[in-house]
Amino acid sequence: MKKFLIPTAVVLSLGFGGQVSAAVPSTPDNLESEAGSLPGEFLYKLDQFYEEFRLAFTFDSEKESELLLQFAAERLAEATELSDEEKGEFLEDLMDSYQELLEKAQEEVSEVIEDDSVSDENQEEISEELEEVAELDEELESELSEDQLEQVKEVQDKAYLVANVTKGFDMETVKSLREAELGYGEIAKVISLAELSGKTPEEITTMLKESDLDSVMAELGYTMTDIKEVVYQKKADYLQTLLAEAEANGDEKTAKKLNKKLDSYHKRLEKIASRQVDEEEAEEEELDTDVPESEENASEEDDEQVTESDEEEDIPSTVVTSAKSSSNEEETEQVNANPEKQKEKQQKATEKQKEAAEKAAEKQQEAAEKAAEKQQKAAEKAKEKAEKQAEERSEKKEKGKEKEEEEEEEERDE
Repeated sequence: MKKFLIPTAVVLSLGFGGQVSAAVPSTPDNLESEAGSLPGEFLYKLDQFYEEFRLAFTFDSEKESELLLQFAAERLAEATELSDEEKGEFLEDLMDSYQELLEKAQEEVSEVIEDDSVSDENQEEISEELEEVAELDEELESELSEDQLEQVKEVQDKAYLVANVTKGFDMETVKSLREAELGYGEIAKVISLAELSGKTPEEITTMLKESDLDSVMAELGYTMTDIKEVVYQKKADYLQTLLAEAEANGDEKTAKKLNKKLDSYHKRLEKIASRQVDEEEAEEEELDTDVPESEENASEEDDEQVTESDEEEDIPSTVVTSAKSSSNEEETEQVNANPEKQKEKQQKATEKQKEAAEKAAEKQQEAAEKAAEKQQKAAEKAKEKAEKQAEERSEKKEKGKEKEEEEEEEERDE
């Protein structure tokens, strides 16, 4: 109901020839993520019309990206407020709308990142908003079909890369790849792939002339999880540098905020380490369940030989009876042996799970140690930078003082 007055004002304005600009309020400073009316309700179509109206009359990339992110956040809020019955009818359409808005937002945020007239603070804020809207609630994830969840995750991953491509990446490389007409999401992938594979970004872009990015990733043996780990680590390093600077300047408020963000990114890195272990386990299980082609062929050949043999020879019934009896005995033995086999299988599975858990713990420990080492280096670097700046300010102040004394002495001489 909260949107009723404004859309009505728009309709009345259009109906009575009022000025359009008077009907359009300014974009809010903060993202509005509350659901208004829901699909199926009387006012919902009016809300949709009003969103399209606002976008149609917004020509500034910064404001348009804010609107798109606001509307995408509203789609998520609406999806969480649907009843179980309504989810069956409206959830898929809501998530399609969310994906479309998020994709458009990525394009506009890319424009904002390139716009020199937009302050660094505003660029940072809007990138953070894009990152926030690219997060999906776990409960909502469980409501989506496997296909739709995969589509949503793909769009969200791209949005995350766009939001963080300027955080810790070499900007000269970013500009160079941008000139090669690559999107920011693609740039983040190229630079990350280069770091993972030991190739240069130029070598990766050369590979892209013959294949798309997904094929190049597969060829080099890396997944989106690997890419995200690089980006997360770069963002964590970037935040650590900002934290060290804030602490050196005595800015406790900013330091507290940055510490909170850093904790969040360290948790994400731990999640990724765990996910990589899961992916490796899935690959191993797939290999274990795959029947070797040679065995399949051997089995087929044996079947063919038995068939040919049956056709060529007339086997006596006593032999057949004996063979059947022997077969039944073997089956009985297999059934009796099953509990032991089952127990052995369970033990192996338990051992495998234990090994996987130990492996995940080791990876998490390595990630934590690596992050701590990078944090220490970043802190030392920031401290050196702060000390150097303080020294430069002191020298500048000293020179200014000497100049003033010289001027005073010249005045006295005159």
